[in-house]
Amino acid sequence: MSTMLVILFTGMLKGPFVADASAETSFLIMRPESVVRTTLNDIYVLQRNMPGVVAIAPIGERTWLYTTERRMPFSEVIKTDFVLMRGDGTGVTYHTPDVTAANWMLFRFELAPAGANQTTLRVRVRVRLVRENGGDIHLFAPVLGEDFISDRMHEDLTGMLERFVANVVREFEASHSDIAADGDLR
Repeated sequence: MSTMLVILFTGMLKGPFVADASAETSFLIMRPESVVRTTLNDIYVLQRNMPGVVAIAPIGERTWLYTTERRMPFSEVIKTDFVLMRGDGTGVTYHTPDVTAANWMLFRFELAPAGANQTTLRVRVRVRLVRENGGDIHLFAPVLGEDFISDRMHEDLTGMLERFVANVVREFEASHSDIAADGDLR
C-alpha cells in the first residue's frame, strides 16, 4: 500500500499528466472527390459515423462543441468536450483552435482522385488530454503512467477509425447512389 502511495505522489510531483495519441488510415471511396469533399465539409458526418460522438453543437461561425462518451474499465462513463473549428487548406480539417486547451483534438481528411469517380481518403485523428491530476482521466492513470494511457488511447482511436471507415463507406453507398458519368450527382 505504501509503495502505491509513493508512486501516486511521485507521479503528481512531475507536473501535468498528458495523454496524447493519434491514429490514421487510408481507404477508397467509390465517389468523385467533389462529392466526398462536400460530405466531409459537414461536421455532422462525424456524429453520424464516428463511434463515441454523442453531440455536436454549433457555438460560432465554423466552430462547434464536440462531445464524446467513453466507457472504460473500473470507471464511470467519461464525457469529454472539445471545441473544434474548421480549418482552411487543401484537405478538410477540424481542430481545437487553442493549442494549449486541456482537451485538444484534430481531424484531418486528405482527398486525392484515384480514378473515374473514385477518391482516396486519408484520415488522421489526434487527441491530447492534459490534466493536473492523471486520476481525472482514469482512476489508475497516475499508477499506469502517461505512456500506458496514451498507448490505450491509440488503440481506441485505431478501432474508432476502423468503424468510421465502415460507416462512412456505407453512408456513401446508401446516399449517393445516382452519379452521372461526369461525376455529378443526378
